[in-house]
Amino acid sequence: MNVRLATVADAVLLCQAEQAIAATPGRLVSQPDELQVENFVATIRKPTTRYVVVEQNNAIIGHAFLEQMGLKAVAHIMRLTIAVHEGHQGQGVGKLLLSHLIEWATSTPSVEKIELHVRATNHAAIALYKKMGFAEEGRLKKRIKISETEYLDDLTMGLCLK
Repeated sequence: MNVRLATVADAVLLCQAEQAIAATPGRLVSQPDELQVENFVATIRKPTTRYVVVEQNNAIIGHAFLEQMGLKAVAHIMRLTIAVHEGHQGQGVGKLLLSHLIEWATSTPSVEKIELHVRATNHAAIALYKKMGFAEEGRLKKRIKISETEYLDDLTMGLCLK
């Protein structure tokens, strides 16, 4: 597996991958029809974002990015978004993406902390984040509405680098 920077040419595939993941209620916050290629292009082009993909056999099997928070008082924090594409879970893709981004963040003086949200039911992801040094910072109850009567909680987690 190889990690590289995402390019605008990857945007269609990244959008399709997230649409497939989002088809299962609660796996992503977005609904499949809310995911638009132009938003992926904009995020890839954003100068305050570090966007990477994992390739295996010339196919992208996961992607992740760190996006700097916008206000001056929180500009030292990057928010993590990570997606392991369908059929590639449990193969170390998430760990590779996370390791790469943590290494980059650690070597970037302006980055002091990484934050993320994760479904409280996503035990595999939570275990990975804890293994990589993240700590649970809070619980957002009933954050994700997956049906008229069902909700999922999100955990907030953080990794202080400095």
